[in-house]
Amino acid sequence: MAMRRFPPALALGGLLLLTAACSDGSTTPPTECAATTDPVALAPLQGTTVRAADFGRCFQLQDAGDYLLVPQFASEGPEPETRNFEPAEPFGFHFGVGSEPDVTLATASASRAALPWAGEPRGGGAAARFHAMLRRQEANLDPRAAASAAGAGASLMTAQVTGGGPPASRTFQVLSDLEGESFTTVTANLKYAGDRIWLYVDANVPPPGFSDDEWAAFGRLFNTDLFPINETNFGTTSDVDNNDHVYVLFTPVVNSLVQPTPDSPSTSCRSYVAGFFTGFDLAGGTDPNSNRAEIFYSSVPDPNGVEGCPVRVEQVRSITPATFIHELQHMISFNQHRLVRGGRSENVWLNEGLSLIAEELGGKYYEARYPPPTGRSSPTQLFPDSALGFIQPNLSYAFDWLTMTSDSSVTTFDNFGSLEERGGAWLFLRWLGDQKGEGIYRTLVQTNRRGAANVAAAAGEDFPKLFGDFALAVYTDSLPGVARSAIPERYRFKSRNFRYIFQLIANQPSGDGRYPVSPIELAVGQSDSNDMPQGGIEFYRVGASATAPLTLRFSRVDRTQLASSLGAQVTIFRLPDAP
Repeated sequence: MAMRRFPPALALGGLLLLTAACSDGSTTPPTECAATTDPVALAPLQGTTVRAADFGRCFQLQDAGDYLLVPQFASEGPEPETRNFEPAEPFGFHFGVGSEPDVTLATASASRAALPWAGEPRGGGAAARFHAMLRRQEANLDPRAAASAAGAGASLMTAQVTGGGPPASRTFQVLSDLEGESFTTVTANLKYAGDRIWLYVDANVPPPGFSDDEWAAFGRLFNTDLFPINETNFGTTSDVDNNDHVYVLFTPVVNSLVQPTPDSPSTSCRSYVAGFFTGFDLAGGTDPNSNRAEIFYSSVPDPNGVEGCPVRVEQVRSITPATFIHELQHMISFNQHRLVRGGRSENVWLNEGLSLIAEELGGKYYEARYPPPTGRSSPTQLFPDSALGFIQPNLSYAFDWLTMTSDSSVTTFDNFGSLEERGGAWLFLRWLGDQKGEGIYRTLVQTNRRGAANVAAAAGEDFPKLFGDFALAVYTDSLPGVARSAIPERYRFKSRNFRYIFQLIANQPSGDGRYPVSPIELAVGQSDSNDMPQGGIEFYRVGASATAPLTLRFSRVDRTQLASSLGAQVTIFRLPDAP
């Protein structure tokens, strides 16, 4: 993963939840909306999903009660696999209560220019552009080129290896521009040799940096702790150079990929390339710039910004392990999807979500090693110090996603994904792993299926059903005033109490104290219109004062039926009755 922001103890700076809505501009009364299916009957703490393909535009709730209503588009949009990719427009929808809703909550009309994806894609700095370039480049690689790469790589290593081990120094070709067109030859020295990892450091690392002992400690961490986590949970890497090792290369060439500009250095350095993997090294054929080897590239400490953005020693120490385990998942996924099975790379949302799962699994490793209160700077600290770099960013990304679920898609990334979109994908996969067991992650990687079809096959369930139940879980898990065990397991997370965690984030000085999911309250005769991408979710609540049966509309803003390709559906949960 190329992008990194640096949160405080748990949360990043707050993002605004945009609630501007678009009106359909109609001056004529809405057409009659008759439910075409049987009314939905639910007891308190029960849920279900109804699909627009079945109910058309309207459905009914049989009994009066307090309901959480979650309309969503349980589908995927186009993949950003070409340089000319343009994100699809979000789809307008209208959600109303009562057979003839005549009051619209929205007071303003939203144009595309007012939405957060206008202009440069969110997260669209230099680091994001570099990351997107790598994935586009990989999509165009011929996996058959790995065969010729293997022979050439073996010959290269035979020439360099002496005494049966890795060479004391060797050269690498390193990408040195954001467009992926230039390479720099680097001479690096061996600092650690393990049974799976060989760690090399560029001979031109600017001071101050790490000692040889500290470099070796990195190598042991990657080799002994982190590499087995990825292999166990996702599968094996390729071995195009026939040495059964992955190289870790620390080089300031990575730092130089994001250069501060004289007129705005602080803006340029808000994110930087912490590290990366490129499939070009595995399937670049005999291109002289392909290293024909499995390599993770990392930035180095550069507190004075000699090669790019200032990068403190502490940043590299805390960020690089999570970046390594993230990029190693990409390396394994590329091998399993493209080289082993000759298919296409995994869809971006699922690939990125799985890499954030890899980070979380790294954090869980240290959580298990250091149960509370051990391993913590403070005995009240939720996570051990060693787990923070792995789990803390994910929680921040997911928190931000929860504040804007109708704007940020889980399954249809704007360009190659904002941090909050990746947080949504991670949270979905965390829920999926809680429901199906974490072995499902390995199943998702070791296949030539992609995206929603991959998830459905691995889970043995339709994707819309999974997506709808997940949408409920982000709100119904650990409802205030309700015993957690009383909520059906399907509608909650098993591994973590996220309501508690996200409330901690909201309670920080940078937060507003409110849980990030805040359903829009609707009464009979009220409605809301908005835009939502495929993979988007919105939350509404209808109180117990409404008269039953209650008719609800989920349609286009012109009151016509939503296209079936959108996967339009509404997941319904009956909240507990008031005492």
